[in-house]
Amino acid sequence: KRKRLAEYASNIKKAFNTSFWVNSSPLSCDRGTFGHYVAWEEKFFDTDVDFDYFEMDSNTLAVAVGLANAQQRRSVMDFINEHFDYLVDEHGATRVLCGYYSDFVTRAKPGHSQNGGYWYLPSYYLVMALAKDGNTTKVSDVYGRVSRATAAFQEKGLPEWFYENGEVG
Repeated sequence: KRKRLAEYASNIKKAFNTSFWVNSSPLSCDRGTFGHYVAWEEKFFDTDVDFDYFEMDSNTLAVAVGLANAQQRRSVMDFINEHFDYLVDEHGATRVLCGYYSDFVTRAKPGHSQNGGYWYLPSYYLVMALAKDGNTTKVSDVYGRVSRATAAFQEKGLPEWFYENGEVG
């Protein structure tokens, strides 16, 4: 049974990497070409819109749980480390992507909404990926930022996201 499950897991990892791993310059991200996981597969949408975004949550989760091989992990973590203060502000990993989503992907259908506690998730996945990468200094840094933000927003509640100018979104 263990052998069958290990083979199944290996097939999932292979399919995930075939579907989502690219070496490209993500949309609305002016940081150049690098290897990363895209946000969505286009085949699930009835559109010709490209969904090549670099998102913190999906990329760091893939690193943290071992979906990324050593080379993929290095590419994702090098990008994050090079742009850490852009991707992670004083509240934690509040910018969930490099750049901006196009209007097409931000329009929610009636009856659907985003998770109001979202910025904890990318911060959590980032800490997991940093730990897997052995970067304890940045783990402490993210923890400190999120802790201070949690205290600062205790009365108002956790914002979903922040604009680059620091305004609550």
